Amino acid sequence: KKFLLLIPFGIFVFIMAYYFSDLFHLRVDKAIDDIKKVIYDFNFCSSWGIRASAWILTFEMLKHNWLFGLGYNNYVEPMKHLIETKFSNFACSIAPLSTHLHNQYLTMLIDGGIFYLVLFLYAFYL
Repeated sequence: KKFLLLIPFGIFVFIMAYYFSDLFHLRVDKAIDDIKKVIYDFNFCSSWGIRASAWILTFEMLKHNWLFGLGYNNYVEPMKHLIETKFSNFACSIAPLSTHLHNQYLTMLIDGGIFYLVLFLYAFYL
Protein backbone atom coordinates (compact mmCIF):
# COMPACT_ATOMS: atom_id res chain seq x y z
CA LYS A 1 0.00 0.00 0.00
CA LYS A 2 2.81 2.43 0.89
CA PHE A 3 4.68 1.50 -2.28
CA LEU A 4 1.65 2.39 -4.39
CA LEU A 5 1.53 5.80 -2.74
CA LEU A 6 5.22 6.39 -3.40
CA ILE A 7 4.93 5.89 -7.16
CA PRO A 8 2.73 8.95 -7.83
CA PHE A 9 4.79 10.97 -5.34
CA GLY A 10 8.03 10.05 -7.17
CA ILE A 11 6.51 10.98 -10.52
CA PHE A 12 5.28 14.28 -9.07
CA VAL A 13 8.71 15.12 -7.66
CA PHE A 14 10.39 14.28 -10.98
CA ILE A 15 7.97 16.45 -12.97
CA MET A 16 8.32 19.35 -10.56
CA ALA A 17 12.11 19.12 -10.64
CA TYR A 18 12.12 18.90 -14.42
CA TYR A 19 10.01 22.02 -14.91
CA PHE A 20 11.29 24.15 -12.04
CA SER A 21 15.00 23.33 -11.86
CA ASP A 22 17.02 24.50 -14.85
CA LEU A 23 19.99 22.34 -13.88
CA PHE A 24 17.88 19.18 -13.51
CA HIS A 25 16.14 19.94 -16.82
CA LEU A 26 19.52 20.35 -18.54
CA ARG A 27 20.92 17.12 -17.05
CA VAL A 28 17.87 15.07 -18.03
CA ASP A 29 17.98 16.41 -21.59
CA LYS A 30 21.71 15.67 -21.80
CA ALA A 31 21.14 12.11 -20.55
CA ILE A 32 18.39 11.54 -23.12
CA ASP A 33 20.67 12.86 -25.87
CA ASP A 34 23.51 10.57 -24.73
CA ILE A 35 21.21 7.55 -24.67
CA LYS A 36 19.99 8.34 -28.19
CA LYS A 37 23.60 8.49 -29.40
CA VAL A 38 24.26 5.05 -27.93
CA ILE A 39 21.11 3.48 -29.36
CA TYR A 40 20.94 5.06 -32.80
CA ASP A 41 24.57 5.91 -33.66
CA PHE A 42 26.43 3.28 -31.57
CA ASN A 43 28.48 6.19 -30.23
CA PHE A 44 29.85 5.14 -26.84
CA CYS A 45 31.90 8.32 -26.26
CA SER A 46 29.58 9.84 -23.68
CA SER A 47 28.88 9.35 -20.01
CA TRP A 48 26.00 6.94 -20.65
CA GLY A 49 27.92 5.28 -23.48
CA ILE A 50 30.88 4.52 -21.24
CA ARG A 51 28.55 2.99 -18.66
CA ALA A 52 26.81 0.90 -21.33
CA SER A 53 30.17 -0.30 -22.66
CA ALA A 54 31.18 -1.26 -19.11
CA TRP A 55 28.14 -3.54 -18.85
CA ILE A 56 28.81 -5.14 -22.24
CA LEU A 57 32.53 -5.62 -21.59
CA THR A 58 31.89 -7.05 -18.11
CA PHE A 59 29.45 -9.58 -19.55
CA GLU A 60 31.98 -10.59 -22.21
CA MET A 61 34.84 -10.95 -19.73
CA LEU A 62 32.71 -12.99 -17.31
CA LYS A 63 31.66 -15.58 -19.89
CA HIS A 64 34.61 -17.79 -18.93
CA ASN A 65 35.30 -16.55 -15.38
CA TRP A 66 31.82 -16.03 -13.98
CA LEU A 67 32.22 -17.90 -10.70
CA PHE A 68 35.38 -16.30 -9.24
CA GLY A 69 36.00 -13.39 -11.62
CA LEU A 70 39.36 -12.17 -12.87
CA GLY A 71 40.92 -11.15 -9.57
CA TYR A 72 41.31 -7.74 -8.00
CA ASN A 73 41.87 -5.10 -10.71
CA ASN A 74 42.94 -7.69 -13.31
CA TYR A 75 40.31 -6.67 -15.83
CA VAL A 76 42.23 -3.87 -17.58
CA GLU A 77 44.31 -5.97 -20.00
CA PRO A 78 41.45 -8.33 -20.99
CA MET A 79 39.23 -5.27 -21.45
CA LYS A 80 41.77 -3.57 -23.72
CA HIS A 81 42.14 -6.79 -25.71
CA LEU A 82 38.37 -7.07 -26.15
CA ILE A 83 38.14 -3.45 -27.30
CA GLU A 84 40.97 -3.89 -29.79
CA THR A 85 39.66 -7.15 -31.23
CA LYS A 86 35.87 -7.20 -30.87
CA PHE A 87 34.49 -3.82 -29.81
CA SER A 88 36.37 -1.13 -31.71
CA ASN A 89 33.56 1.40 -31.20
CA PHE A 90 34.36 1.32 -27.45
CA ALA A 91 37.84 2.81 -28.03
CA CYS A 92 37.02 6.03 -26.17
CA SER A 93 36.05 3.92 -23.12
CA ILE A 94 39.57 2.59 -22.49
CA ALA A 95 40.85 5.51 -20.41
CA PRO A 96 37.82 6.00 -18.13
CA LEU A 97 37.21 2.27 -17.62
CA SER A 98 40.83 1.39 -16.91
CA THR A 99 40.55 3.03 -13.48
CA HIS A 100 36.96 2.12 -12.54
CA LEU A 101 33.93 0.58 -14.24
CA HIS A 102 31.64 3.40 -12.99
CA ASN A 103 29.49 0.85 -11.21
CA GLN A 104 30.57 -0.70 -7.93
CA TYR A 105 28.58 -3.88 -8.48
CA LEU A 106 30.18 -4.44 -11.90
CA THR A 107 33.61 -3.86 -10.37
CA MET A 108 32.91 -6.41 -7.66
CA LEU A 109 31.50 -8.86 -10.19
CA ILE A 110 34.54 -8.67 -12.47
CA ASP A 111 36.99 -8.78 -9.54
CA GLY A 112 35.46 -11.69 -7.62
CA GLY A 113 32.74 -13.15 -9.80
CA ILE A 114 29.29 -14.23 -8.67
CA PHE A 115 30.80 -15.64 -5.48
CA TYR A 116 32.10 -12.24 -4.31
CA LEU A 117 28.95 -10.38 -5.34
CA VAL A 118 26.72 -12.81 -3.44
CA LEU A 119 28.91 -12.47 -0.33
CA PHE A 120 28.69 -8.69 -0.59
CA LEU A 121 24.91 -8.70 -0.99
CA TYR A 122 24.62 -11.19 1.88
CA ALA A 123 26.44 -8.69 4.10
CA PHE A 124 23.69 -6.17 3.31
CA TYR A 125 21.08 -8.79 4.10
CA LEU A 126 22.64 -9.45 7.51
